[in-house]
Amino acid sequence: MTESEFDFPWEYNFPPFFTIQKHAETRKQQFLRWKELILAYAKHKNQAIININDESELFHNNKINRTLDRESREMILNELCNSSNAARVNKNTGTYEIYWLTIEEWSNVIYTYALNSGMTNSVLTFFELLNGDDSKDQEFHQLNEQVFMKALKHLETKGKCEIMEIDGSFGVKFF
Repeated sequence: MTESEFDFPWEYNFPPFFTIQKHAETRKQQFLRWKELILAYAKHKNQAIININDESELFHNNKINRTLDRESREMILNELCNSSNAARVNKNTGTYEIYWLTIEEWSNVIYTYALNSGMTNSVLTFFELLNGDDSKDQEFHQLNEQVFMKALKHLETKGKCEIMEIDGSFGVKFF
């Protein structure tokens, strides 16, 4: 498996996985597995945006010629929204932000890194935090900037940082 290939779970090759099940408990488990699949896929691909109208490999298995229909995709993404692992970006286009860590969890990861790295009371650019050599081993390295901003705004509401804009670029100061 190369780095860009995703290892789909066994359910992905099971045709009934692509049809919403009628039995409540079975459907609950099916939704759970779909949620796990979407989050793992998004994390592996570092993909923060998913459009439920796209015929991506995530929702279409060519090998077994099965596709999860749009209505089912929307139901599953709404479940992800309910668990704070997604947010609808645009209802008309079917676009969602995906959070394999919730915004709360991302904010904790970022703040812990800032504290442990001695970065409090210093102004850091988003670019150096997201793409710098010092953050290469951090889970938030190359995170989608919109998701990063939401995590920092969450920290800002708690008084743990201040977001600054300078000449169209963003920076942050942790406290």
